[in-house]
Amino acid sequence: INFYLFSWLHHQDIFAPEVNSLAFSMAFESRYIAMGGEIRYNNRVAKVLVHDGKVKGVRLEGGEEINAKAVVSNADGYQTLFQLLGKEFVPPPLVRLYKAAPLFGSMLLVSLGVDKVLTSKDMPARMLSEWVTSETIGLKLADLEKAPVTYKLETLYNPSAAPESKSLILFEAVADYNEWKTLRQDSVRYKEAKQMAGEIAIRRAGNCLPQLKGKLEVIDVATPVTFERYTGNREGSIQGWRPTPEMMRRINLPWRPTSLPNFFMVGQWVSVGGGIPPSIMGGEKVASLVANYLR
Repeated sequence: INFYLFSWLHHQDIFAPEVNSLAFSMAFESRYIAMGGEIRYNNRVAKVLVHDGKVKGVRLEGGEEINAKAVVSNADGYQTLFQLLGKEFVPPPLVRLYKAAPLFGSMLLVSLGVDKVLTSKDMPARMLSEWVTSETIGLKLADLEKAPVTYKLETLYNPSAAPESKSLILFEAVADYNEWKTLRQDSVRYKEAKQMAGEIAIRRAGNCLPQLKGKLEVIDVATPVTFERYTGNREGSIQGWRPTPEMMRRINLPWRPTSLPNFFMVGQWVSVGGGIPPSIMGGEKVASLVANYLR
């Protein structure tokens, strides 16, 4: 996938916000609240409620029910359709697609806090990929010493990603969800595996960028189960559906995926290819559909 990113970067067809992800999200939050919206944080939905062929609202994990004229989900597609709603409401073709279509995999992300301001002289581009071997390499932790990895110098374009006089480098590698899921069942083994992953990341980053040696202050390791826990995405998928030719020909899955007229979906499980831009464009589309339904 990095080859696509490199080509877009070369043609200046891809951009990133000049703020960190929290500030980016808060911009949407403030606009939504200014328009009269209300946000309920730390309130996980347990069930989408259906009555007489329409959704009537949601039930939270604590038991509270919230009535609504329409419900829009941007959560994980599997949880939304088969747990929060129920398979009985999902058309058979969509059930088959969810069973057969491949997921975009998860990743191992090691964040390295550096006690040094790194510039384009240290790393000529925000993204730098490294292939150590030409052999076929698996996705397991044992393969990490030679697996293809990508380094991202976040502070090259976004200094706010680290304190003043510091830098942030991200070490990214494709990872096996099932391996990390098994490790997570034993907290000691999981902690040891994360420590090993961090040590490999530090060693490889130091070999690739010698100026890091002796300058690393902070390290944080996120695994596929970390992504699953924080995002709710199935198997920690970072982009939803894998962009196979068949899936990319679809462009979008149904915004209104069931026969329920006031239930909508949006986000990377509807916009094939995933990422922020398709999700934003999908949000605009779904907002229009909801507005038309409520008229």
